[in-house]
Amino acid sequence: MSNNVFDLSGKVAIVTGASRGLGQYLGRALAHAGADLVITARKLESLEPFRKEIEGLGRRAVPLELDVLAAAAQSLGHDADHCRELASANTARHALEIIARKGSHAILESIARMAAAQSARLAGDGAQIRLLLFNYDGRLLVDVK
Repeated sequence: MSNNVFDLSGKVAIVTGASRGLGQYLGRALAHAGADLVITARKLESLEPFRKEIEGLGRRAVPLELDVLAAAAQSLGHDADHCRELASANTARHALEIIARKGSHAILESIARMAAAQSARLAGDGAQIRLLLFNYDGRLLVDVK
């Protein structure tokens, strides 16, 4: 048990976009709080350096190839490449707003359920997975148990 106010010992966190930037920053913070990680990115090989870094902190890190934007685009019936263009031209916040506005929170929930199911398979028997997705302003969007 950690002495951190924000203690995640014994928990597994899913970090999307963990090959760089904010994904890595958040992943480090979660690992320092005691969480093991499922790290995701569009290209599995891009996760290897970060996996080593997290394991160097004494935490487990399981890399998973996952293109969240492509899954959301497919759910909306849109072209994934077009959605990637929109996302690269805007912030992640705006990409989430577009997804939420066009397809409702059901799309985010289905992505969260897929990620939670994959995490449960990776974690093994008896694992209890709970996935929370928050809006950029801190409002809870999805709670998958």
